[in-house]
Amino acid sequence: NLTVSNITVTDPKAMIISGNPILSLAVGDKAKVTAEHTVTQADIDAGFYTNMAAASGFDTNGDPVTDETNEVTVIAKIKKADLSVEKNVNVENPEVGSLINFIIRVKNNGPDHATEVMVNDKLPSGYTFVSSSSDIGSYNYKTGIWAIGGMASGTTYRLTITSKVNVSGDYRNTAIIESAVEDPNLTNNFSEVTVDPIHVKEVEICELFIPEIFSPNGDGIQDYFKIRCIDRYLNAKIEIYNRWGNLVYKKDHYGDTDFWGSTDAWWDGHSNQKWKLGTEKLPPATYFYILILNDGSEVRNGYLYLNR
Repeated sequence: NLTVSNITVTDPKAMIISGNPILSLAVGDKAKVTAEHTVTQADIDAGFYTNMAAASGFDTNGDPVTDETNEVTVIAKIKKADLSVEKNVNVENPEVGSLINFIIRVKNNGPDHATEVMVNDKLPSGYTFVSSSSDIGSYNYKTGIWAIGGMASGTTYRLTITSKVNVSGDYRNTAIIESAVEDPNLTNNFSEVTVDPIHVKEVEICELFIPEIFSPNGDGIQDYFKIRCIDRYLNAKIEIYNRWGNLVYKKDHYGDTDFWGSTDAWWDGHSNQKWKLGTEKLPPATYFYILILNDGSEVRNGYLYLNR
């Protein structure tokens, strides 16, 4: 029944030991010390580890006193979250040019909270993005990433992507979910749908025709460089060069009047490049065009004459 003084507490695995300084304890006195340890990969690999704290000091007779009976076993646990994704489409046989909705549902089946959750769902060439809406996060149609963030166990979210069906391209659409937390079941991390557009028998076949001359002089006749049936290729891109090889005009979604409007979708003989000032009219001359349909077909190119 002696008072113990000069007490020190040691913990070989502790990174930080904090609490009130312990100088001495009389019989029946208590003191609390907190020892902090960061779980390492070695701890996780071992699955569990045992830790022992020791207290030592000197009694009133000057004899050393040690207690090494306080032992604790900690089980190392890795957070896991079984994420799943399900993708559906509202119309399996849409007409070319019509709008369809892709519905993507995601769920965290647990057992733990998932962090940095994201879904990759980039539209293939068979579709043109129109709009999107989601319960949480944001969808970037250019990258195809739906950034969700954190998902508690049992949580479900939904994303709807509205797109226009192109005349040709890849119609298989795939969604993949992942997070920063280990997923014990990867079989439900992807889902895909494929539509079969009505574009051969029920939709009129239209052959692409590129004129060799147009006259943007305001008389209402051939004022725009209109390409017949270009509206069937909603991802078409055009570039126009002068005789010296300078790019004088370019436009994505060329001829898509739903995207640009009835007149802005077509070239009217003005330059939209920096080497020309503003909307300066280009002079009558022969120009070289490059037309990229972005449907897997070869690039079209040739010469055209601009006549004022």
